[in-house]
Amino acid sequence: MEGQNRERQDESILVRGAREHNLRDVDVDVPRDELVVVTGLSGSGKSSLAFDTVYAEGQRRYLESLSAYARQFVGMPERPDVDHIEGLSPVIAIDQKTVSRSSRSTVGTVTEIYDFLRLLYARAATSFSAASGKPLIRQSTGEIIAAIQEYPVNAEIMLLAPVVQGRKGHYGELFERVSRQGFTRVRVNGKIRVIKPGMKVARYRTHNIEIVVDRLRIEEGMDARIAQSVKTALGLGKGVLILAESSEKDRIFSRHLYDPETRESYQEASPRTFSFNSPFSACKVCRGLGVQDCWNEDLLVPDRSLSIKNDAIELLDSWRDQYFIEEIASVLEKRGFSLDTPVKEISKTAWDEVLHGSHQYHQMMVGGTKYAYKSPDGRGVYKFLDTRYKFADKRERRELDFFRVSRPCTECKGGRLSSEALSYRIAGKTIADLTQMDLISLREFLNTVSFGKRQAQIAAPIIKEVQERLMFMIDVGVGYLTLDRPAATLSGGESQRIRLATQIGTQLTGVLYVLDEPSIGLHARDNRRLIASLRRLRDLGNSILVVEHDRDMIESADHIIDIGPGAGDQGGEVVYAGSPAMLRQNGSSKRGITLPYLLGQRHIEIPEKRREIQKEAIVLSGATGNNLKSVTLTLPLGTFICVTGVSGSGKSSLINQTLVPALTYCMNPRTRARGLPYENLDGYSLIDKLINIDQKPIGRTPRSNPATYINLFTEIRQLFANLPLSKARGYKPGRFSFNVRGGR
Repeated sequence: MEGQNRERQDESILVRGAREHNLRDVDVDVPRDELVVVTGLSGSGKSSLAFDTVYAEGQRRYLESLSAYARQFVGMPERPDVDHIEGLSPVIAIDQKTVSRSSRSTVGTVTEIYDFLRLLYARAATSFSAASGKPLIRQSTGEIIAAIQEYPVNAEIMLLAPVVQGRKGHYGELFERVSRQGFTRVRVNGKIRVIKPGMKVARYRTHNIEIVVDRLRIEEGMDARIAQSVKTALGLGKGVLILAESSEKDRIFSRHLYDPETRESYQEASPRTFSFNSPFSACKVCRGLGVQDCWNEDLLVPDRSLSIKNDAIELLDSWRDQYFIEEIASVLEKRGFSLDTPVKEISKTAWDEVLHGSHQYHQMMVGGTKYAYKSPDGRGVYKFLDTRYKFADKRERRELDFFRVSRPCTECKGGRLSSEALSYRIAGKTIADLTQMDLISLREFLNTVSFGKRQAQIAAPIIKEVQERLMFMIDVGVGYLTLDRPAATLSGGESQRIRLATQIGTQLTGVLYVLDEPSIGLHARDNRRLIASLRRLRDLGNSILVVEHDRDMIESADHIIDIGPGAGDQGGEVVYAGSPAMLRQNGSSKRGITLPYLLGQRHIEIPEKRREIQKEAIVLSGATGNNLKSVTLTLPLGTFICVTGVSGSGKSSLINQTLVPALTYCMNPRTRARGLPYENLDGYSLIDKLINIDQKPIGRTPRSNPATYINLFTEIRQLFANLPLSKARGYKPGRFSFNVRGGR
């Protein structure tokens, strides 16, 4: 009997006595190395079995295997309500939660494709000068020595060897080793420090450390000393030397890369050179975000027929900002205009000075006396509002945010990286160019790109890995995405399929994957490719447990588990467990609701007569956001309307990101909702309310539940507060709330 049970464990995961949520002592066998679909009505207990029982127990067992020291940091989850689970493999859950809310997380970083591209550019790209645009060459030691010997007599210089750049640590051992080598000084974060016994720096701060190899004033006959110091510095700095002058910017010499036109040297590229999360390689203007928040002139000045005195500029208050308005008056007066002049009649030169400021002297009346002043930063409306935004509280910032828009960074043009990083190219394209391609175009580019003999040997295994991951992502139906797409903007289905493609790329075996409706939001055209990807993951030697309603997915399964027969209290039982072939042969259970539809025994009837289309309609015209191409949308009122199309065609851009914000703002301008650009919206006056139901979770705290969300619990508390005993004891509705101290 024991041997037979062990054999069953090798073939299946045995779940016995599962009672989590509405499950009723469920006993079920989940076959190993097969694609298993758990189906049933919404609320029947599918997720309770797959996620809250099987996955939760797998996660708990993994955490139990950690040391006691590690467990104190992660916390142990409660054991699911189940008698026992046998034969459980390591479990990975891929659900519909958004991958990351960070603006620095992108499709490329989540899938790790960007990491491979960084390695590819660091090892196989051609470097160009950021200033001249010409290819960089490599300097020899003799050329570096000759360049330093050309400095004029009496010039005071320091030769430094960089040993730490942008890294954390106390570096006590480094200072001790440098001192033993005979060096007495180092430059730490731009400051010269004498090395002392036991010297350390702040451990958790980022540091730049250079060894001071030599300090000298150039004189005749110093060629030998300079040559020796240069060789020593290049040896310690691994081919890089920094020449520092007291009044000049540091000059870098390198045996690696050199621009003969500007005489600038550059350090050898590494994968970190192309990381927009590193302060040394990220764009200095947008700090690696690729976008800048700036003030939108059209939102600040919606009616250009008004004058500044008549509140043409929305955020300026004639009482609060009277001194700044006097500054604007002095600027306009010098150009022949006044505060009473309509904005549309002010010249472009004068209006630019109003918005961006002027460094010229102006006169301003204060208390009847004229004062001449020159604004130190050429203060205009934009800089004045920047200062207000900087010191605003959260409430005021929310109001100001309406007048700000995100635009591509003026420095990196949305590439996120510094000019040095963007000067590396493969076939004429920077790494930012590749991340802005859709995945299908990127795959075609990598298929056709050619390298030199040496570079081809380095690039081949990297490109092979990237190509495989791109193919996996295209197969799961997200080939329209770009690598620079922020992860926070992905839908639940897109983020789940991206993580699925990443797991296929890891080539793990012997793992149980638990997925939550991976076909959601996926067009029928891409469904077969998703199923093929799941089968490929299964064929690697993994078990796949999928919670799903999709007919194609259910019919493609190796094993079906139907939970039901109803939802809630009427569910929680295994109605059917077996293969699709056995289901067709034996028919479905009479108690089941899902499987009769699968077998064609029940149907959803298509209405024979449609509702007549009314003339009244909402018309959105000129929608151009994202990939929309001047779309005009007509929505007849009083009808059931379905917007469909392949994944990535622009459905969400049109409805969720254009129509909904436009209607919200037109119906109530005080909300200041702003979406993607469009030209005109007609017919919004025909409706009196807009309700937007999206995929965001409704509960933000553990205290939230359906009764509190729909305000039902408010009525229940009021009912109990009106009881005679409650009135006699002076109980208020708060007495019956678990969020108030008196009711808890």
